[in-house]
Amino acid sequence: MSLCLVYMNKDKAVISGDSRGSIEQNGEFYRLNDDAQKVFKIGDKIIFTSGVCLLIDPILEEFKNSDNQSIENLVQISKKTNIEKQNIYNSLFDESKRLLEMLIITFENRNAVIYNISSEQNFNILKYNGEKSNSLITIGTHTEKAGNVFKTYIENDGVYASIKQAYNSVADEQVGGILTIYEMTNDNIKKEQFDIHTSKKLKNLQRFNATDGMKISRNIGTANNPNWEDKLYADTNGNLIAEDLTANKLIIKNGTTTLINGDTRTIDFTGFNFIDGKENVIKGIDVKNDSGVSTFKVDTSGNVNMSGSLTITGGSGISNLTDAGALATKDSLGYGELTGSKPPTDADRTSTVINGGLITSGTIQLQDSNFNTKAGITAQGLGDSSVRIWAGDTISNRANAPFRVTQGGAVTASNITITGGSINISNSAKIGDNIYLGIAPSEVISNTYKNIYFNKMANIQGGHGAYGADIRINADTIEFVGTAVDFTNVNSVHGLTARFG
Repeated sequence: MSLCLVYMNKDKAVISGDSRGSIEQNGEFYRLNDDAQKVFKIGDKIIFTSGVCLLIDPILEEFKNSDNQSIENLVQISKKTNIEKQNIYNSLFDESKRLLEMLIITFENRNAVIYNISSEQNFNILKYNGEKSNSLITIGTHTEKAGNVFKTYIENDGVYASIKQAYNSVADEQVGGILTIYEMTNDNIKKEQFDIHTSKKLKNLQRFNATDGMKISRNIGTANNPNWEDKLYADTNGNLIAEDLTANKLIIKNGTTTLINGDTRTIDFTGFNFIDGKENVIKGIDVKNDSGVSTFKVDTSGNVNMSGSLTITGGSGISNLTDAGALATKDSLGYGELTGSKPPTDADRTSTVINGGLITSGTIQLQDSNFNTKAGITAQGLGDSSVRIWAGDTISNRANAPFRVTQGGAVTASNITITGGSINISNSAKIGDNIYLGIAPSEVISNTYKNIYFNKMANIQGGHGAYGADIRINADTIEFVGTAVDFTNVNSVHGLTARFG
């Protein structure tokens, strides 16, 4: 049921209606919803409707889209639709109740006019003309009480405040929701809306029928000012819309195929033809623990992040994996077992560690200002011939560096200058051409003796190509300091002047 108030004279008409949908069962009314629109503006007419929405909605839709918006055409549309819907939904129509009633306000010859069309009157047209004085017309439920409240307030509070007081006073399961008021003159139509305040606790009903489906609403407002919000809705096609859904054992099927089984906690993805709009595609997997932290995650690029451990049971463990390869089951590998690109056998496999004053590393390279390696120390290589210290070349060419020291102690240098101390050679020393004692011949002559000492017996041999051949001594004076000079086995001495004593 609904409530409509019309306050009018010949120059102005004010019509109002609420938005509460209700239903009667076993002599009691129950609230269904608060979104039932009952007052409409179509062309130059304001139409209030009450009754069965199965009739009202298609009638108004056809009339709104019709080129003929006369009252007579509205009646014809109403009759035709009434017959059509009763043939389809015969069990839902109770002729003992008012199936349809409409009040239509318009202006004719600059005077307000009301038309009334009702299924109870076989859709006959009743017409009321506005008069000079104001008059109040009420239809629907609670008309007497609402009319009395309106008359009480109209003298002091005006039309709009009086209408709001009237609706607030009778608000219940049948009347409530949003109050819509249209004010109409010959030249203008104005619309305003207000909340209807309900003071009583309402009886609500969730509908299960073939036309509207099922809807569950929650009052997110107050008892005096309710605001009903749909929380769950199942339409007549079987679609279920809900904000949140919690079930202990949810089972979802497609025909006879079980897609999700809450009892066994399994999901059969083979039953899904399309996921996220793509055939047999899952948009990532994210498994979280009780604290909401991801423990296993696969993104759409195939990257896997796992914080736990992976256990493979049955068969021979990891070798069960497709394309695992022969190396997958080995605990360690030899260098020769590696294929493809691999580091050289002498590759630096160490790391640099600083422990207090101790620094350990596999290789240290010294670079110039252009970042070119000029010298270094390395542990690369395994034999005594491996170069450990070098200078003058890169690490890759250290074996040819002008200065290098091997693991075995061999030193190679292109130029050595010793400014002091001594050189100790335990075995033999091999020198290419010259030995200069002191300064070179081209430098300033010094009278200081330069000495060669032999610890014990000495043998000097020389010659071209073999030891023991000719020895040439070129000197101004050769001085022998000792007791004797032995020329035994000397074949000849040429140009020798000897001084003895």
